[in-house]
Amino acid sequence: MARRATVGVKTEAVISVLRGESTVDEVCRRQGIQSSTYRRWQHGVVAGRHSDAEATITDSALARDAHIARDRWGVAHCSADSVADLGFAAGVAQAQDRLWQLDYRRRVADGRLAAVLGSDHVSMDREHRTLGFRRIVEQVEMPALSDEAAAALDGYAAGVNAWMGHVAGNLPLEFDLLGYEPEPWAPSDSLAIMRYFWWTLTGRLSQLVAAERLQRRVEPEVAAWFLTPETVSYIVPDWGAGGGTPGGAAEADSPADTPGSNNWVAGRSRLDRGGPVLAADPHWPVAFPDMWYEQHLCGAEGTDVIGPAYPGAPWVVFGRTRGLAWGRTNNVTSTRDLYHEQIDPTDPSRYRTIDGWERFIELSERIDVAGSDTVTERVRLTADGRPVVNDFIPAVEAEGDGPITLRWLGQEAIGDVQTLIDLGRANTVIEARRVFSRWRLSLWNAVLADADGHFGYQMCGSVPERAVVTRGTRPGGDADHIWSGYRNTPDLPGEFDPDRGWVASANNPPAPPDSMGGLYGTYADGYRHDRIGRALGGEEWLTAAQVGDLQDDNLSLRAEELARPVARRMRATPRLRRAARWLRRWNGRFDADQVGATIWTALWPRLVQRVGAAVLDPFTAQLNAGNAGGLARHLLLGQPPPGFFTADLTDLVSAAGEDALDYLERSLGPTARSWRWGRAQFMVLRHPAARSDAARRILEPDPVPCAGGMGVVNNRSSRETSTRFEVTGGPSYRFVADMASLEAKGCMLAGQSGQAGHPHAFDQLKLWPAGEYHPLLLDGAAVAAATVATTRLFSRALTDRARSTPACAPASAGRRRSDPWR
Repeated sequence: MARRATVGVKTEAVISVLRGESTVDEVCRRQGIQSSTYRRWQHGVVAGRHSDAEATITDSALARDAHIARDRWGVAHCSADSVADLGFAAGVAQAQDRLWQLDYRRRVADGRLAAVLGSDHVSMDREHRTLGFRRIVEQVEMPALSDEAAAALDGYAAGVNAWMGHVAGNLPLEFDLLGYEPEPWAPSDSLAIMRYFWWTLTGRLSQLVAAERLQRRVEPEVAAWFLTPETVSYIVPDWGAGGGTPGGAAEADSPADTPGSNNWVAGRSRLDRGGPVLAADPHWPVAFPDMWYEQHLCGAEGTDVIGPAYPGAPWVVFGRTRGLAWGRTNNVTSTRDLYHEQIDPTDPSRYRTIDGWERFIELSERIDVAGSDTVTERVRLTADGRPVVNDFIPAVEAEGDGPITLRWLGQEAIGDVQTLIDLGRANTVIEARRVFSRWRLSLWNAVLADADGHFGYQMCGSVPERAVVTRGTRPGGDADHIWSGYRNTPDLPGEFDPDRGWVASANNPPAPPDSMGGLYGTYADGYRHDRIGRALGGEEWLTAAQVGDLQDDNLSLRAEELARPVARRMRATPRLRRAARWLRRWNGRFDADQVGATIWTALWPRLVQRVGAAVLDPFTAQLNAGNAGGLARHLLLGQPPPGFFTADLTDLVSAAGEDALDYLERSLGPTARSWRWGRAQFMVLRHPAARSDAARRILEPDPVPCAGGMGVVNNRSSRETSTRFEVTGGPSYRFVADMASLEAKGCMLAGQSGQAGHPHAFDQLKLWPAGEYHPLLLDGAAVAAATVATTRLFSRALTDRARSTPACAPASAGRRRSDPWR
C-alpha cells in the first residue's frame, strides 16, 4: 500500500505541473526533492501510460483469434478471418495508439468538447449540435447500414472498448490532464466522426454567402472576376463538349489561408520501367496527434489493404491492395445549399414550402462547459431536417437576415463504410470503378492504378441537380430551387488509360462547365495541376522515384509568371527597390535558402486584397477581396483593365509592398538576408489538450522549419505571427505506390502514436522535410521479418484446441519479439 501511495504522490505532482497548477520549483519544495528527481518522476509517469504493444486481449466479441503485428514504424498490421474480427483488431490498434484522439474526435462530432476543454469551444459545440452529425447518423445512417458494415462497426466498437477495459486506471495522459474518463464506444460514434469529416470537406458555407453578397451588390461582369479561378485547368479537358466559365474560390479559400491536395498517376508509357506509379498527398490543417493512422487490414473475405485510416473509424480511406492503388483529393462541386425561408407573417414559427406552411421543429440541446455554466442551444429544424444556421455563417445582408436553413447531402444515408470495405478488396481499376459507382459523399477526385498497367481518374459521389444554377443562396419554398435528383459517379467526369500517359488532380475543375450539365462548385486555380502536368508530361522518361518526389516540389508557377511584373512596379522607395531585386533574382521556388519566397508570401495576399478592395464596397469585400487574384494577374500581365477598375496598380503594389516589408522587418529582422525561407516558415503541431507550457513541452514536438508554400505542389498555408510564418495547413500524409511490385511507402507529419513521449510519436518528423518515406508492407514474409511487437487477440469462445492462425498472419505471429524502439 505504501508503494501505491508513493506512486500516487508522484503522479499527482506531475499532473499538477502539466496542468499549470504548480511549477516544478513549487513541487520540489513541497516534496523535498531535487529537480532531477522530479524529471525522473515525470518520465516515469509519462512512459508509464504508454500502451503495451505485446498485450494479450481475450474477448467474447471475437468469433476467432486475431492479432496485430507492429513494424519498426509502428504500422498496425491487423489480421482476422471476418469483417467483424478485423474491425475488432483495428479498434484495439487505434485505441492503443490514439485512445484520447478517438474520444476527442467523438466530442468534436457530437458537440461535447466544451465539457472537457472549456468555454473557448462552446461556439463549435453549438454549431455541431445544430448541424446534428449524431442526430443524422442515428436517425438515417444506422438503419440503412448493410450487414457487413454493421458488423465492422460493431467489431471496431468492441475492440476500442476491450482496450479501454484493459488499461482501466492507466488511461492516456490527456485524460488526467483534463480530469475525465472516456465513455464506452458505440458504432454510431464512428459514423458521427466520419460524417463530421465529410462535412469539413463539403460544408464551407461562407463561400455561398460570399457569392451571394457579390451577386446582390455588383454587376455580373464584376462578380465573374471574383468567382472564377485565377487560372483555369481541367482534370479531364476532353470530357463532353464546350467551354464556359468555371467557379472559383471565395476568400475562405484564398491562397494565403487554404492548403490544397494533389494526386496523380504516371502510366507505364511515361516510366523508364515498372509502374504505373500512383502518388497521393491530401493537404489539411496541421495538428497533433496526426490526422491519419497507418494500418494494414488482412483477411476477412479477401481483404488485404494498407494505407491511412481516419482514427475513429475502422477502414482504410486510401492506399493499396495487392493489385490496386487509389488516392483521393477533395472535389468541391456543390453538395449543399442555403435557403432563405419565407416566414408566415402571422406566425413566425411557420415557414413556406411548395405545398403550404410548415412549422419548425424545435430542439433544446444542453452543452456542458468545464469551469462555467451550462449553455442551452435552441435548434430549429424544418420538417425535412434542415437546420437554421444563421448563427454560424456571415450575414448575407448587412442589416441582417431572416432564417436561413441548410440542405446538405450528408443529411442522407451515404453508405460510406461499406464502400470503403469493398475498396479494400478491389484489385483492378475496373473493380474499383464499380465500387466507386456507389460512393456518395464526400465528393472525390479519385486516381487509380492497377498491377495490369491500367490507370485513370474518376470524379466520385452524388451531386444534387437543381433547375436553377447559382453560386449563392436560394429562396425557400421555390420549386425551381429544390433538389430534383442526383448525378452519380458513372455520369461524372472520368478518363482511363489516356494517350498522354498520366492523370492528375489538384482541386481544380473536373471538366469544362458546359459539359457538366449544370453542376458547379468552388474550384482551385490551375497552378498546381499545371506544374504536375509539366513534370509528368515532359519528353524524358521518368523513374518511379521521380514520380513520388514530385510531392516535395516547391516551384510556384504563379511566382514564375508574376514575381517580375510585381518587382517592376516596386520603385517608389529605396527599400521597395531593394526588395524588388530579391524578387527578380528569385527562382520561384519555396526552398529553404530563398529570400524571394519570404517576400512573396507576405506581399502577394496583401496585393490581392488591395486590388479587390479597390473594386468592392467594404461589406462585399469582407468575404471577397482576397479572391481578386485573377484580376491582379490580368493587370500585372499588361492586359487592358476592365472598365470598372480605376485604381492605379503601381500604387497598390507599392502599398502592399510597404506593408509586407513592415511586417518582415518587425518579425524577422531589419535586413533581407535574414529572411531566408528556412528561417521564416515553421510548422507547429499543436495538441488540443496542451494548455500549459509544461504540457506543450511533452505533448508537442519542437517547431520544424519547412519549405513549400502557397500554390505549389508542396502546398502550405501559413499565418503571420510576431516572429515567423506559422504553417496552418499542408500535406497531412504522403503516399506512393509502384504497381509493378507490392511496393508502397508513406509518411505522416509526426508519427503513428499519439502518446506523449512514445518512440512513435514524432519519429516521422525527420522524414517529410527531407522528402523521405517509410515502407508500407503488404507481403506476409516482409511483415513477419519487420515485426517488432505483436498484440494477441483471443476469442473467449474458442478452446485451445480450436485456435487457429488468422488467414493473413505472418509465420512468426506467435513469437514474442523485443521492441528496440521502446
